[in-house]
Amino acid sequence: MFTFRWKFNTMVIKKSPSSLYSLALNLVSKLLLQQWRHTYHYNYIQYSQELKEKIGVIIPYTIYDQIFDQMIDAHAREIQGEISNDSIPSMTCLINSIIVPNLRKFNLNCLRHMGTVKDEEIRYLETILLTELPALNNLIEISLQTSGTDFTLPVCNDEILGKIGSSCPNLKTLDISYNHTVTDEGLEYLLPSENQEGCPLLAKISVFECSVTTKGIAMLLQALSRLKFLGFRETGQSLLYLDRQALPDSKKLHLAHVNNLGIISRTCKDIYKLKCDEKMVNAICYHCPNLNGLKVRVSDSEVKLLQSIRTVSILELVYNLGSPSSPGGNTIQYLQLCGTQLVSLSFVCDAFSSQFLKVVSENCNNLKRLWIRSNRFICDQDFSNSDKKKCALSNLEVFFLRVGHLDFEICQIPRNVISYVLHKSNVLTEVVLAMKNGLFSDSYVQELFASIQTSKLKNVMILVPHKNVTISSLNLSMATAEALICMCPHLEQLGNLLVWDVSLEEIQELRRQLKLSNSALVLLYRLMYS
Repeated sequence: MFTFRWKFNTMVIKKSPSSLYSLALNLVSKLLLQQWRHTYHYNYIQYSQELKEKIGVIIPYTIYDQIFDQMIDAHAREIQGEISNDSIPSMTCLINSIIVPNLRKFNLNCLRHMGTVKDEEIRYLETILLTELPALNNLIEISLQTSGTDFTLPVCNDEILGKIGSSCPNLKTLDISYNHTVTDEGLEYLLPSENQEGCPLLAKISVFECSVTTKGIAMLLQALSRLKFLGFRETGQSLLYLDRQALPDSKKLHLAHVNNLGIISRTCKDIYKLKCDEKMVNAICYHCPNLNGLKVRVSDSEVKLLQSIRTVSILELVYNLGSPSSPGGNTIQYLQLCGTQLVSLSFVCDAFSSQFLKVVSENCNNLKRLWIRSNRFICDQDFSNSDKKKCALSNLEVFFLRVGHLDFEICQIPRNVISYVLHKSNVLTEVVLAMKNGLFSDSYVQELFASIQTSKLKNVMILVPHKNVTISSLNLSMATAEALICMCPHLEQLGNLLVWDVSLEEIQELRRQLKLSNSALVLLYRLMYS
């Protein structure tokens, strides 16, 4: 035990001390929040008025934006931690007290983790937003993403978007994802026109799982000339809509990313409509000359069409048009011709094989991120020592490999296939292996990490696919955890120890030793999806 503690003191990355600025910011936020809570039951209205009048004069807006975030986050955490919230001042009252006209960033995303709230809280926040937004003309960022249920905060609807469109001409970023009451009508308020200023500077907007249509998104794309990022899962369908309209004043878009994987409400029966066929590829090429990232649904035959999109460096291919399928010869041809342009490549498919892994490794020499999720792995090739020399993944930073649909499915992968993919890189920061593999043992995992460059690894996850609920699913002991900690001097996260063959008592002892050595390493021992 003494020897291992000494190793921690010399090998693990230490927690960095907080900067003086961070400490001061935290202290001011804490004092303001404590003072607000103290006056809440006595002279709440007067204190809130004084706070709003003085705080804009005393504290510069660049600092107050951060204080606002910290106060909201700290109060939300306290509400989460209390069994009974009746004695704690409501979140909406705090928001109403600390909104000031010079606020530039209005982020309430953390509220979605508070869980269910009373209906009057939701109505009160709506009233606050409708009342206060007209005075917040300096806002450049608004985040009102919710959890997608009807009784959680924050909230956004078409009426609130109307206030944003008429009051926030400098807005550059807007996140209103998972608000089901947001429709195309609300999006129209954001568009500049003769009757309204709108938000002409918007460069990033996220509307995931809102009640908007591809037609409404097409309208947004045409009207907001500076838009570079659109968080919407059927952007390709909107580009097709623009094509069908054949507008004479149709402009080239500045979009850097297209996601056409489909909204959650899509069923297996109509998911084929999302296929990245020739029409969609032509629409993407025409409307998005600056495209960098692409997420599409394909079968192998469509992949060859992507050769005409030469600007893409981030690519996600989902082989599912109603049922899972697998990459084939057209995918190989695409990678051989265009692999060098890719820095991030993701596969979601039925079966992945040693052959495809070899093709990726030999043809994608600029790849920094490789992400593979498959139901099966086919061992159709072995890797000899001569093959290792052909691997070109010297820039790889992130490697994710998940094999299997459920956590109890056993897969077989050649012993040297993972080391083949990883051995050339000396910049690896993250390795995630999610599979129930008979190979996984203390000796195999330690041998694997000893064969690759681990000096920059920050995140190592060895777990099973899906829910990760079965304790001791993997034949890995505390010896492997200790070995990885010693081999990876910059390790910040190690997991999921819940499915390793270790006890909670062993985890607690290891955490105690890490704390004594001021280690920044976090041990994950919990239920999680992979």
